[in-house]
Amino acid sequence: MNKNNFCFLLLALALLGSASACTLRGASTPTPFSYPTPDLTMTALFAPTQESPATSAPETAQTLPPATAAPQATPFPTATPTTEPTQIPSTATPYPTYTPYPTSTPIPTTVSYEGPGVRPGAGVIAARFDAPPTIDGNLGEWNETLYPVENVAYGGGEHSSAADLSGTVMVGWDAVYLYLASEVLDDVYVQEASGKNLFKGDSIEVLLDVNVSGDYYWAALNTDDYQVGVSPGNPTVGNNPEAYLWYPWSVSGPRPQVLIGVAATGQGYLIEVAMPWSMFGVAPSAGDHYGFGFSFSDNDNVGTTIQQSMVSNLANRIFTNPMTWGDLVLGP
Repeated sequence: MNKNNFCFLLLALALLGSASACTLRGASTPTPFSYPTPDLTMTALFAPTQESPATSAPETAQTLPPATAAPQATPFPTATPTTEPTQIPSTATPYPTYTPYPTSTPIPTTVSYEGPGVRPGAGVIAARFDAPPTIDGNLGEWNETLYPVENVAYGGGEHSSAADLSGTVMVGWDAVYLYLASEVLDDVYVQEASGKNLFKGDSIEVLLDVNVSGDYYWAALNTDDYQVGVSPGNPTVGNNPEAYLWYPWSVSGPRPQVLIGVAATGQGYLIEVAMPWSMFGVAPSAGDHYGFGFSFSDNDNVGTTIQQSMVSNLANRIFTNPMTWGDLVLGP
């Protein structure tokens, strides 16, 4: 078919379709025309090319925070090495032996601490004097039992020998005084302290418990326990000798009523002491027992005030515990 005939055919078909679209009066309804089912393959071929589904706008690149170094673990702080506590050497100087408690320790009333009237420790007999000795440092009048004073109670590292510090004691009594007499071996005499500090030089000490049975099992000081010190002289033997009461604390102080007689020897000194019973608040009788201890203190360093060592008639002297003291009995 040529081109002109094809065009004519198309025009005819168009006119026919227009006529069939109108229902002429007296004319019957035309039979519907069915278009053949399109070839899907051809449709796909001639149909406009389908764009790929629209994609969403590209995601805006998220701005990441600047890269940072991975955090480093915080190290534990370096431990500061601790210094081991300094060990106190065995020769360290302890508190002064006279140091009293500020007040006496009250004995509980709910418990009885009563017991025997005699301490089991070192026993000393005080001879009864019909005539009192002259307190002058001359021991020629004394013919009593000698009790050794040689147990190191303090400053063992400073105590070199018996010649350094040791001696003996004799004890007597009458209705007015308690008497003591000693020969002291002390190769270097140094006493430059006085008053409550006189123990920091060459000196003697007396412990006396005037009510043993009342507090026999009470291991602490109270107002019936006495501690007295005596200096043979400062700075030399016989120059201003003095006595001082350290305990009981409530009545502590100098005791000028104590009689003192001393004399120097080539190996130490001789000393006599008379302590009035009134100072201890007792009226003595033969057969009375008291807690008792006796000691010497030593200082060998000229120009110092220090207690270097102490020896006692007690094997286990503890000043603050009268249960460690010995026994003194007043002879007939």
